[in-house]
Formats: sequence, structure tokens, C-alpha cells
Amino acid sequence: MGKRELSDKQRKIVNRYYDHRGAIASSKLQELASELFLAEAEGKKTDALWSRVDKALAQLEKEASSSPEGGGAPPALAKLRHAAEARDVGKLAAAAR
Repeated sequence: MGKRELSDKQRKIVNRYYDHRGAIASSKLQELASELFLAEAEGKKTDALWSRVDKALAQLEKEASSSPEGGGAPPALAKLRHAAEARDVGKLAAAAR
């Protein structure tokens, strides 16, 4: 099979997605912090949610290291990583703002 060409509209959609991956991952972390808070309040298992937090953080770190602004993780990522390692929902929510 040959390689499929994208229309101009499709190409713009794909490009916008890749341009905004960092914002998408950040929003995902904020949503996960909310879900974790509710899950802990209801006494549900939170291991799966924390693994999703780790994946979202990995995506943010990858995005930060590949950004043309100079690479390296910004201080907010260090706070997020620390909160995730400590499994502290309050710190995660504060850092994800």
C-alpha cells in the first residue's frame, strides 16, 4: 500500500495537535488530580490513576526536552515529579495549575 496523503485541513489539525501537546498533557494532569482526589475520598484504589499521572509527566518532560526554547525541564515539572513520587494529591493539584 502506498503512503496516504493528508488534505490541507487534516495536516493543519495534526500540526495543531503536535504544537499543543504540552498544554494537552498539562490539562490531563489537572483532570487526573481531580480524579485522584475523588478516588481517595471514596476509598477507591488509586494505583491506576497514579500510573496515568506518571505517563502524563513523561509526556510533559519529553515535550519540554524537545522544545526549541532551550530544552531541559522547567521548575514546575520538578514540582510535579516530586508530588507524583510522594503520591501527594494536594501538591500535584497545586503544581498542575
